[in-house]
Amino acid sequence: MARTLWTLTHYEGLFRRQLSPWCKLRGIHFVDELTLDLLTKFRNSLKNLGTVKNRKLSRVRSFCEFCADRRWVATNVAKKIKRSQEEEPDIDYFQPEEMNALENACFISHRWERGRDYEYRDKRLRAFILFARWTGLSIIDCVRFERYRLRRNSDGVWTVLLRRMKNGNPVFVAVPPKVIEALNSIPPVSDQYFFWTGNGRPQTAVRGWRRSLEHVFKAA
Repeated sequence: MARTLWTLTHYEGLFRRQLSPWCKLRGIHFVDELTLDLLTKFRNSLKNLGTVKNRKLSRVRSFCEFCADRRWVATNVAKKIKRSQEEEPDIDYFQPEEMNALENACFISHRWERGRDYEYRDKRLRAFILFARWTGLSIIDCVRFERYRLRRNSDGVWTVLLRRMKNGNPVFVAVPPKVIEALNSIPPVSDQYFFWTGNGRPQTAVRGWRRSLEHVFKAA
């Protein structure tokens, strides 16, 4: 299966951290044991909202199709699972004055006294919030964002590589100088990432960022 590294990361997250443990608890060891009923129960066990749940269902279908093509299973039973119709809450956007309040709250929300290089925590939080705002990435995707994906084009505009299209062409999104200045104001934690040392699991780093962001949002 020709997949980009970005796509493979999502497949690994679904199968290694969700489907595999779910199967192990139920004594399922072989792919041909995954019946339509069992896969439906797995889909229903996912805690995500409709859009993300459907995305994961699509990956399960692709995996089952891969198995069917190789005659590991008789047929792709996952094709018969209906997509989720759950309604998702409306997403609102921060107004400019609200973004200013969030930026300012990074410096007054909490007295950072613990953790690695805590003296830069306020600047890191501001850089994180600006980066997430201008890229549209989730917390875990910001944490796993690799430094090489931020680059300056021939026109002098800073851009981030978000993903690759199915035809293999990269998709870049421009970010304003304010974001670059914020990133440059903090010492690097890793040669590979902006917001993660690369040690341990990214989910652990996400929990730390969430705790810090809670202080900021409450103060704002």
